[in-house]
Amino acid sequence: MQPSPPPQSWTAQNWTPPAGSAPLPPTSAGSQAAPDPSGWGPRLRRWGTKALVYAVPLVTFGLGAAPLFGVLAAQRRSRELGVTAVVYGAGTVTSFALLIGAPEDSWMSTAGVLLLFGFVFTSAAHAALIVPAPAARLRSWSPSRSARPAVPALPVEVRREQARRLAERYPAVARELCIGRPDQPRALGDGGLLDLNEVSTEHLRTVVGIGPAQADAIVTARRTWGRYGSVADLVHRGLMPLPLPPEVEQRLVVIRPGDTPPALTR
Repeated sequence: MQPSPPPQSWTAQNWTPPAGSAPLPPTSAGSQAAPDPSGWGPRLRRWGTKALVYAVPLVTFGLGAAPLFGVLAAQRRSRELGVTAVVYGAGTVTSFALLIGAPEDSWMSTAGVLLLFGFVFTSAAHAALIVPAPAARLRSWSPSRSARPAVPALPVEVRREQARRLAERYPAVARELCIGRPDQPRALGDGGLLDLNEVSTEHLRTVVGIGPAQADAIVTARRTWGRYGSVADLVHRGLMPLPLPPEVEQRLVVIRPGDTPPALTR
């Protein structure tokens, strides 16, 4: 009698062999190589790679040093390794030029031999030293790759004072940067300054010390009597009491129509 087939919910994971049966060998699809507890596998691969790159300059008599470092420079995007490849290449070519062009027993021939062996063994040791080190250790510095500390944002008071000084010295630049114009897109943070000759009543009402009626009166006086010459004109026109509230003096600014900086006072 044939055994009934397993139900549809049967899977290989929840199946157990009958008691007394020999265990089945693991399948290749689900089998995984056991990790090497001794750690010799990565070490052997590392030292094998080092031996390979060490042999490249030796076997090629230095001619392979420049291409080797050129490949490393391209992989790691390292400017220093690129310069090193040029130096090794120029040194090897110079060595062969001295060996070929100089007389056999001359000092130039001896210098060529010493120079060639120096470049061969130096480039071999250099290659074995940096391979297979992580690329990030030898990557050339650049502002986009370097870790830059976070710059804290300037306090509102500092940004406001800097924008006010800019408006006093260079009003045309201030108008270009829309300083004091919250109704316009601004590239420079002005700390909440408000241009007394440009802002609406809604913006004036956000200033502590200016009520809704005063904000309406300020805008109406500007339309009736003309633009303000300074924040003190609010007092001269009878719109604000003296002394002005602190936030009124801090947040309101008048940007002159000209671009001539005021005379410096001692």
